[in-house]
Amino acid sequence: MRLAPLLLIAALTGGCATVKEIHDHPQQARLEKLVAEVAPHTKYPYKHYWMRVADPGKDHIGLAILPQRHIYIAEPLMTTLDDAMLRALIVHAVAHHRLHHYTERDLANTAQKSAFKAGGQFVPGLSNAGHIGGPITESLMGPPQEAGADRKTLVYLHRMGVPLEDFPRALEALADQGYAERIGLTTSRANKLRSRAAKSRRRAKKYSAAPAQ
Repeated sequence: MRLAPLLLIAALTGGCATVKEIHDHPQQARLEKLVAEVAPHTKYPYKHYWMRVADPGKDHIGLAILPQRHIYIAEPLMTTLDDAMLRALIVHAVAHHRLHHYTERDLANTAQKSAFKAGGQFVPGLSNAGHIGGPITESLMGPPQEAGADRKTLVYLHRMGVPLEDFPRALEALADQGYAERIGLTTSRANKLRSRAAKSRRRAKKYSAAPAQ
Protein backbone atom coordinates (compact mmCIF):
# COMPACT_ATOMS: atom_id res chain seq x y z
CA MET A 1 0.00 0.00 0.00
CA ARG A 2 2.90 2.34 0.64
CA LEU A 3 3.77 2.20 -3.05
CA ALA A 4 0.36 3.58 -4.01
CA PRO A 5 1.23 7.28 -3.51
CA LEU A 6 4.43 6.81 -5.49
CA LEU A 7 2.60 5.13 -8.34
CA LEU A 8 0.09 8.00 -8.37
CA ILE A 9 2.92 10.49 -8.73
CA ALA A 10 4.31 8.43 -11.60
CA ALA A 11 0.95 8.42 -13.34
CA LEU A 12 0.55 12.18 -12.97
CA THR A 13 4.05 13.16 -14.06
CA GLY A 14 5.19 10.35 -16.29
CA GLY A 15 3.86 11.67 -19.61
CA CYS A 16 6.68 13.00 -21.71
CA ALA A 17 5.91 15.98 -23.91
CA THR A 18 8.06 16.24 -27.00
CA VAL A 19 9.04 18.99 -29.40
CA LYS A 20 10.28 18.66 -32.93
CA GLU A 21 13.04 20.76 -34.42
CA ILE A 22 12.23 22.78 -37.53
CA HIS A 23 15.38 22.48 -39.61
CA ASP A 24 16.94 25.50 -41.32
CA HIS A 25 14.34 27.89 -39.95
CA PRO A 26 14.78 31.53 -41.08
CA GLN A 27 14.76 32.66 -37.41
CA GLN A 28 17.67 30.39 -36.49
CA ALA A 29 20.23 33.18 -36.88
CA ARG A 30 18.19 35.41 -34.57
CA LEU A 31 18.30 32.81 -31.79
CA GLU A 32 22.02 32.25 -32.22
CA LYS A 33 22.66 36.00 -32.02
CA LEU A 34 20.68 36.24 -28.78
CA VAL A 35 22.38 33.29 -27.09
CA ALA A 36 25.76 34.75 -28.10
CA GLU A 37 24.88 37.82 -26.02
CA VAL A 38 24.22 35.64 -22.98
CA ALA A 39 27.18 33.26 -22.80
CA PRO A 40 29.88 35.89 -21.96
CA HIS A 41 28.06 36.69 -18.71
CA THR A 42 28.15 33.10 -17.41
CA LYS A 43 30.89 31.24 -15.57
CA TYR A 44 31.85 29.37 -18.74
CA PRO A 45 31.59 31.95 -21.56
CA TYR A 46 32.91 29.58 -24.23
CA LYS A 47 30.30 26.87 -23.72
CA HIS A 48 28.21 26.31 -26.82
CA TYR A 49 24.41 26.14 -26.70
CA TRP A 50 22.36 24.54 -29.46
CA MET A 51 19.44 26.86 -30.16
CA ARG A 52 16.58 25.49 -32.23
CA VAL A 53 13.19 26.67 -33.49
CA ALA A 54 10.62 23.96 -32.81
CA ASP A 55 7.10 22.84 -33.46
CA PRO A 56 5.38 23.25 -30.05
CA GLY A 57 3.45 20.01 -30.57
CA LYS A 58 0.11 19.06 -29.07
CA ASP A 59 1.40 19.91 -25.58
CA HIS A 60 2.12 23.52 -26.60
CA ILE A 61 5.67 23.59 -25.29
CA GLY A 62 7.01 27.10 -25.78
CA LEU A 63 10.41 26.62 -24.17
CA ALA A 64 12.01 23.18 -24.00
CA ILE A 65 15.27 22.78 -22.08
CA LEU A 66 16.92 19.55 -23.18
CA PRO A 67 20.12 17.74 -22.17
CA GLN A 68 23.57 18.65 -23.50
CA ARG A 69 22.80 22.38 -23.72
CA HIS A 70 19.99 22.11 -26.27
CA ILE A 71 17.30 24.79 -26.09
CA TYR A 72 14.13 24.76 -28.21
CA ILE A 73 11.74 27.69 -28.63
CA ALA A 74 8.35 27.29 -30.29
CA GLU A 75 8.04 28.79 -33.75
CA PRO A 76 4.95 30.96 -33.00
CA LEU A 77 6.86 32.70 -30.21
CA MET A 78 9.47 33.84 -32.72
CA THR A 79 6.91 36.25 -34.15
CA THR A 80 4.98 37.21 -31.00
CA LEU A 81 7.86 37.85 -28.58
CA ASP A 82 10.33 40.70 -28.89
CA ASP A 83 14.08 40.17 -28.64
CA ALA A 84 14.13 41.15 -24.96
CA MET A 85 11.63 38.45 -23.98
CA LEU A 86 13.26 35.80 -26.17
CA ARG A 87 16.63 36.63 -24.66
CA ALA A 88 15.17 36.32 -21.15
CA LEU A 89 13.86 32.83 -21.97
CA ILE A 90 17.26 31.86 -23.36
CA VAL A 91 18.95 33.22 -20.23
CA HIS A 92 16.61 31.09 -18.13
CA ALA A 93 17.43 27.96 -20.13
CA VAL A 94 21.15 28.69 -19.82
CA ALA A 95 20.67 29.13 -16.07
CA HIS A 96 19.23 25.61 -15.82
CA HIS A 97 22.25 24.22 -17.66
CA ARG A 98 24.77 26.24 -15.66
CA LEU A 99 23.20 24.97 -12.42
CA HIS A 100 23.69 21.39 -13.69
CA HIS A 101 20.05 20.49 -13.14
CA TYR A 102 20.08 17.57 -15.55
CA THR A 103 23.14 16.12 -13.85
CA GLU A 104 21.47 16.41 -10.45
CA ARG A 105 18.36 14.64 -11.73
CA ASP A 106 20.38 11.85 -13.34
CA LEU A 107 22.31 11.22 -10.13
CA ALA A 108 19.11 11.18 -8.07
CA ASN A 109 17.41 8.83 -10.54
CA THR A 110 20.36 6.44 -10.43
CA ALA A 111 20.35 6.46 -6.64
CA GLN A 112 16.61 5.77 -6.50
CA LYS A 113 16.81 2.91 -8.97
CA SER A 114 19.66 1.37 -6.99
CA ALA A 115 17.64 1.72 -3.80
CA PHE A 116 14.62 0.00 -5.35
CA LYS A 117 16.82 -2.79 -6.67
CA ALA A 118 18.45 -3.30 -3.29
CA GLY A 119 15.09 -3.20 -1.55
CA GLY A 120 13.84 -5.89 -3.88
CA GLN A 121 16.06 -8.35 -2.06
CA PHE A 122 13.91 -7.90 1.03
CA VAL A 123 10.51 -6.83 -0.34
CA PRO A 124 9.24 -9.02 -3.21
CA GLY A 125 8.44 -7.00 -6.31
CA LEU A 126 10.01 -3.77 -5.08
CA SER A 127 12.85 -3.99 -7.59
CA ASN A 128 10.24 -3.81 -10.39
CA ALA A 129 9.16 -0.39 -9.12
CA GLY A 130 12.43 1.18 -10.28
CA HIS A 131 10.71 2.66 -13.33
CA ILE A 132 8.83 5.15 -11.13
CA GLY A 133 12.06 6.64 -9.82
CA GLY A 134 12.23 9.29 -12.55
CA PRO A 135 8.77 10.77 -11.99
CA ILE A 136 9.28 10.76 -8.23
CA THR A 137 12.58 12.57 -8.61
CA GLU A 138 10.98 15.10 -10.95
CA SER A 139 8.13 15.80 -8.53
CA LEU A 140 10.58 16.45 -5.71
CA MET A 141 13.41 18.22 -7.52
CA GLY A 142 11.50 20.11 -10.20
CA PRO A 143 10.05 23.01 -8.15
CA PRO A 144 13.24 23.93 -6.23
CA GLN A 145 15.31 23.67 -9.40
CA GLU A 146 12.88 25.94 -11.23
CA ALA A 147 13.05 28.48 -8.41
CA GLY A 148 16.85 28.34 -8.49
CA ALA A 149 16.94 28.87 -12.24
CA ASP A 150 14.54 31.82 -11.92
CA ARG A 151 16.89 33.47 -9.41
CA LYS A 152 19.93 32.76 -11.57
CA THR A 153 18.13 34.25 -14.57
CA LEU A 154 17.80 37.57 -12.77
CA VAL A 155 21.48 37.45 -11.80
CA TYR A 156 22.50 36.97 -15.43
CA LEU A 157 20.16 39.69 -16.70
CA HIS A 158 21.58 42.04 -14.07
CA ARG A 159 25.11 41.27 -15.24
CA MET A 160 24.06 41.97 -18.81
CA GLY A 161 22.68 45.36 -17.84
CA VAL A 162 19.24 44.71 -19.34
CA PRO A 163 15.85 45.18 -17.62
CA LEU A 164 15.07 42.40 -15.16
CA GLU A 165 11.42 42.94 -16.01
CA ASP A 166 12.08 41.15 -19.31
CA PHE A 167 11.93 37.79 -17.53
CA PRO A 168 8.53 38.09 -15.79
CA ARG A 169 7.18 39.63 -19.02
CA ALA A 170 8.39 36.57 -20.94
CA LEU A 171 6.82 34.14 -18.45
CA GLU A 172 3.51 35.98 -18.63
CA ALA A 173 3.65 36.00 -22.42
CA LEU A 174 4.03 32.21 -22.41
CA ALA A 175 1.03 31.93 -20.07
CA ASP A 176 -1.11 34.39 -22.03
CA GLN A 177 -0.46 32.57 -25.30
CA GLY A 178 -1.10 29.11 -23.84
CA TYR A 179 2.48 27.83 -23.94
CA ALA A 180 4.44 25.93 -21.30
CA GLU A 181 8.03 25.58 -20.21
CA ARG A 182 9.44 22.05 -20.08
CA ILE A 183 12.59 20.61 -18.52
CA GLY A 184 12.75 16.87 -18.07
CA LEU A 185 9.33 15.79 -16.82
CA THR A 186 8.67 19.14 -15.15
CA THR A 187 6.19 21.37 -16.97
CA SER A 188 5.21 24.90 -15.97
CA ARG A 189 1.90 26.03 -17.41
CA ALA A 190 -0.17 29.19 -17.03
CA ASN A 191 -0.78 29.28 -13.27
CA LYS A 192 2.79 28.31 -12.37
CA LEU A 193 4.24 30.68 -14.94
CA ARG A 194 2.25 33.62 -13.60
CA SER A 195 3.16 32.74 -10.01
CA ARG A 196 6.84 32.58 -10.95
CA ALA A 197 6.55 35.88 -12.79
CA ALA A 198 5.16 37.57 -9.68
CA LYS A 199 7.95 36.17 -7.50
CA SER A 200 10.56 37.21 -10.05
CA ARG A 201 9.24 40.78 -10.01
CA ARG A 202 9.65 40.91 -6.25
CA ARG A 203 13.16 39.51 -6.45
CA ALA A 204 14.06 41.88 -9.26
CA LYS A 205 13.80 44.84 -6.87
CA LYS A 206 16.53 43.30 -4.71
CA TYR A 207 18.81 42.50 -7.65
CA SER A 208 18.32 45.96 -9.13
CA ALA A 209 19.44 47.56 -5.89
CA ALA A 210 22.52 45.34 -5.58
CA PRO A 211 25.82 45.61 -7.48
CA ALA A 212 26.31 43.20 -10.41
CA GLN A 213 27.55 39.79 -9.24
